Amino acid sequence: HLVFESRLRMADSLVSYGRYEEALAAARALADVAGSDSRVATMVKKAEFGYWQDAAEIALSRGELPRARAAVDSALGRFPDQPDCVALRGRIEREMRAEEAAPTRAPEARPSRMDETTRRDVEAAYVAGQSLFKGGHLAEAVAAWEKVETLAPNYQSVRTYLVNGYKYLGVELYTQNHLQEAVDVWRKAAKLEPTNAEIANYIRRTEGEMARMRDLSYEHR
Repeated sequence: HLVFESRLRMADSLVSYGRYEEALAAARALADVAGSDSRVATMVKKAEFGYWQDAAEIALSRGELPRARAAVDSALGRFPDQPDCVALRGRIEREMRAEEAAPTRAPEARPSRMDETTRRDVEAAYVAGQSLFKGGHLAEAVAAWEKVETLAPNYQSVRTYLVNGYKYLGVELYTQNHLQEAVDVWRKAAKLEPTNAEIANYIRRTEGEMARMRDLSYEHR
């Protein structure tokens, strides 16, 4: 029983920190041995919801709108009234309507005062960031997009890429037990997107964990 409770808490923690594939694997493993437990069924739903919502956000950031809509619909199939996910679907639908209304839409306007050398630097860094992110090189991708944001603020929606880059880099740092560094990175994401509830939750939970660790350290002096 103690092992079961521990694994259930572990799955919940994995969901909280955005490690949805691991959470889903853990929850389904529990379902194999305790499928009749309502808490396990709920945990599977939570992990599936997080997985699909995350997939929708990534697809949206890459401009893959049909994939984003399919993913968000899968998430809402688990929790139909979840406010953040409902809002995400609204964003996807608005972008799809805008794209349908202007199928030959020209690329986003670039800053008119950017000289040709700067323009080339911005474009190269932007593309490099995309390639690095897809390859899992999160710190390098973030550095490339930060360069873009510095030279040409919000060029080709680079802030959306940055928020996702900061989110996953923070999760990576967290899994390496670099908690303060993870919080610092998530704060950069929060500065760009103050209303992002997921990022705020990461920060709040990790700061709470660090506070508990400090308290335990103090108690054992």
